[in-house]
Amino acid sequence: MNKRLFRANRVPWIRLSLLLCALSFRVYASEAPSMPKESDNLNLSFSLELEERYNDNIYADDSFAVSDWAAIIAPALSAEFDMDAARLSLDLGVESAFYRNNSLEDYTDGWLKFGALVAADSTTHLMLATGYHLKHEERTSPNDNRRTLSPIVYDIKDVSIGLLHQRGDYQLRAGVIQETWRYEDGASLEGPVYNGDRDRDIRSIALRLERRHKKDFSWFLQASGEQRIYQQVTDDAGLQRDSDGFRSAVGIHLKQGDTFDFEAYLGWLGQEYKDPEFSRLSAVDFALNLYWQPREKWQLSLSSDRTLNETTLIDASGYLETALDLDISYQLTSNTHLTLFSGLALFDYLDTTRKDKTNLAGVAASYQIGKYATLRTQADWSKNRTDGGGSPIGEVGSNDYTMKRILLSLNIIL
Repeated sequence: MNKRLFRANRVPWIRLSLLLCALSFRVYASEAPSMPKESDNLNLSFSLELEERYNDNIYADDSFAVSDWAAIIAPALSAEFDMDAARLSLDLGVESAFYRNNSLEDYTDGWLKFGALVAADSTTHLMLATGYHLKHEERTSPNDNRRTLSPIVYDIKDVSIGLLHQRGDYQLRAGVIQETWRYEDGASLEGPVYNGDRDRDIRSIALRLERRHKKDFSWFLQASGEQRIYQQVTDDAGLQRDSDGFRSAVGIHLKQGDTFDFEAYLGWLGQEYKDPEFSRLSAVDFALNLYWQPREKWQLSLSSDRTLNETTLIDASGYLETALDLDISYQLTSNTHLTLFSGLALFDYLDTTRKDKTNLAGVAASYQIGKYATLRTQADWSKNRTDGGGSPIGEVGSNDYTMKRILLSLNIIL
């Protein structure tokens, strides 16, 4: 379920990066091909998460703050089928929310993913994956500026192909992703909201060459290119939003046992837009991921990245998002964990003066009940502030909000 409030509707670079870094299900691709087995192995896992959530500003709008409770149920099923030098994976589930007093906010999200991983030989792995995702647009989304009566619904279909090849100290990873985004129309107090001009296809390709310098240290070069192709020639404002992008970076990866894992890269990103009204983007690109266990019961996770996202703001070609997340966890007892977390997201709307800033802070506690169940409670606070202008399409309400939430969930895994 969505424990964080922002950074939704990300473009494929994040998933493409994950494809390059993992190319697997549970990092299977980085292992040696499996030896022949006496029998095939099927692993099934079923999970059920039940959550009660309070939100004091469900529309993320300080000019029209409404509080409500929501009951959320999320069953999921995953299966892995191991064969000689191959693995098949299936993952499906739904998440439904039911609001006590504002039923128009109810939603049902779902996903269905299938993957196949094959060890071609002792040095090469191939991966094929496809998926379908049904989602709703969060009220905290930077794109939710038309205040529809119900959350906007959209779906994403994706197909990806991956390759991992090991040769001595060198490792080559390659990935290709095709995504199709389709939005449903909505309705507001002012009338129908047409979303056909948001439908788009995104094609991405990426390469990463990594060299292990020492046992615990490696460096890598990576690059990617993409095309964003809209189904309509122009949007409602008469602008062409098709674009081509490219990213390149150099990075390092340092890992020391199970207590320290650090990866970071620095590079450049560029985006060229078809419409002459939009300026060409050229910016620094970076990302880092840190996991550190300084003491036996303490864990620290720090991550930061930069992404270029599409927008419904008329004057903006998109928005550049820079995000930072920090989690600190402490194991109070053998089955009790406490976590403090915080986040910062900066949204720079290109070709406009508008800049948004979102802060997040919270605390969570989890308690393991036996072997199969976990009880979790969480309280968080977030604030978004907008500085500057832009011309939202039929915008209603305020872009500024302060939100406080309380969550209580039970997660059962069989």
